[in-house]
Amino acid sequence: MRFLSIFISVALLLTACSSKVEREWMEGCIPVADENGIPTIICVCVYEKMVDYYGGEERLAELNEISKTNNMSIASKTLARENYVNTRMFTEQCKAEYGIE
Repeated sequence: MRFLSIFISVALLLTACSSKVEREWMEGCIPVADENGIPTIICVCVYEKMVDYYGGEERLAELNEISKTNNMSIASKTLARENYVNTRMFTEQCKAEYGIE
């Protein structure tokens, strides 16, 4: 029952009041979470932590755009690696917060 209410909350977040950046994040996160048996609420939690860490959605959107390009500069590679490490770290934090192994 708890997961049903979480699912409904996530669905409302995605459709009602999410920004383009958040929708894109969720569109990328939810399939990966589903494949790994992780509740989608973890995607919401990680997204919020990423926005806080990077200081807002605008910076997160910039990182997303950089990741879509084929720019192989050292700076782009460094940002991509940092983003990957942070996403993994925040995923583990969120799983611990929600009591998910």
